Amino acid sequence: FANMFVGTSERLAQRFLMVENPVNMSDTGFMIYNNAVCALAMPIMMAVFGEFKMNLNGTFTSMTPSGWTFVLWSCFCGLSISYVGFRAQRRISATSFLIIVNLNKILVVAFGIIVLREVYNPLAAVGAFLALLGGAIYTWDRKTVKNIMVNKVEPPKKVRDDEEQALLAESE
Repeated sequence: FANMFVGTSERLAQRFLMVENPVNMSDTGFMIYNNAVCALAMPIMMAVFGEFKMNLNGTFTSMTPSGWTFVLWSCFCGLSISYVGFRAQRRISATSFLIIVNLNKILVVAFGIIVLREVYNPLAAVGAFLALLGGAIYTWDRKTVKNIMVNKVEPPKKVRDDEEQALLAESE
């Protein structure tokens, strides 16, 4: 629950700073700022969860060059995802962006289950299905509202009665 609350709050705050009350910062600037703040918070979280002890036991010193290549590649992918995320967030609603984030997470879980043969909990599958269902319902609702708005914007076609037709014929 806390993860959902923090994630939703963070996305809404980002949306507010990017669209509703814009800060004069490019998407690249947002990406660098966001990742810098997270990099500064990371040692605090590592201390809280005891990961410093785990890493001091030789994890970094025993890593091979190919291991470091994967770490750097992972960092590059994270920066790319961050940049694309900020570009998307400027252009779509906060709710639509959260739907995309949920879909991305479901794709990652599906990749883990199908390709990596990870074991899953049936309750987690129900949660993933409900997230997909919610996204589908939201998309359907947005499309319905858009169709209603398009139909309301069109001016109504005026039907002329016989008297108006006669007056038009006389004026010609």
